[in-house]
Amino acid sequence: MLNVGLFLLMFATSSISFLFSCIFNLSKNSLAFGAGIPLAFFLFELMGKVDSSLEGFKYISLNTLFDADAIINNGDYWIQFTLLGVVGIVLYAIGIRVFKEKDLPL
Repeated sequence: MLNVGLFLLMFATSSISFLFSCIFNLSKNSLAFGAGIPLAFFLFELMGKVDSSLEGFKYISLNTLFDADAIINNGDYWIQFTLLGVVGIVLYAIGIRVFKEKDLPL
């Protein structure tokens, strides 16, 4: 189940990168948003774990939906898995739709 959860987290993260690659024509914009947002999610999760006064930051991140402790202890993690899957599917679908309607500058 850890592998399934990690796959869903990477699926949702890669959908963010794919979406911004489909939206922007310039690679600098695509990389800034497509890599910047997942990196910000990682930093928000770290900030939330480091200090209790910054705990609210961890709720901004998709990374908190992957709860390894709940998986190891046979806790409830299906809602988080479902959310990660839905986020990934929706963002990939939006990216595909944007790309199909896009007029590519050649």
